[in-house]
Amino acid sequence: MNDLNAYVNDIFANQWKDLSKHQDMLPILIENAEEELDWDYLSTQAWALDLLMLSPNRVNWTIVSNQPWARQLLARYPNRVSWMHLSRHAWARDLLERNAHQPLDWDYLLTQPWAINIIRAYAYPQRLDWSVICSQQWCLPLIIEHPKLIDWAILSQQPWGCKLVAEHKQLYP
Repeated sequence: MNDLNAYVNDIFANQWKDLSKHQDMLPILIENAEEELDWDYLSTQAWALDLLMLSPNRVNWTIVSNQPWARQLLARYPNRVSWMHLSRHAWARDLLERNAHQPLDWDYLLTQPWAINIIRAYAYPQRLDWSVICSQQWCLPLIIEHPKLIDWAILSQQPWGCKLVAEHKQLYP
């Protein structure tokens, strides 16, 4: 392997970015991770996961945060994750639930039924957009948990919300 590595270093000294695009070069790429590899490209490739795990400072975290195959990498380096990007993926639900304190894309999550447990785990419901919450029927458990935060004008416009308004008319302004 050392002879092959020396050959690659001599012949392709300035071609690391091109070499980065070939899965069969992975052992050489791992040995030469400090070279100028095409880290943006590698951040899109599941086959490069071992290399990315070895070089977290070189990873394009925005790209990786959109890759379902990168769950292990994302879990290992939560301080590097692009939480706004990861927030847009149902496949990342468990990572998002464990990291609800991170800067997630709450505006997007409020429109996604799969995110109800993440939203409920959020420690600061008063900071959420309650006009959006009150327009989403699947948010009913959250609405019932926080009657003082309800946007009654929005809720009363929802066919499913009228019953709740009638049940809680003492809270309705």
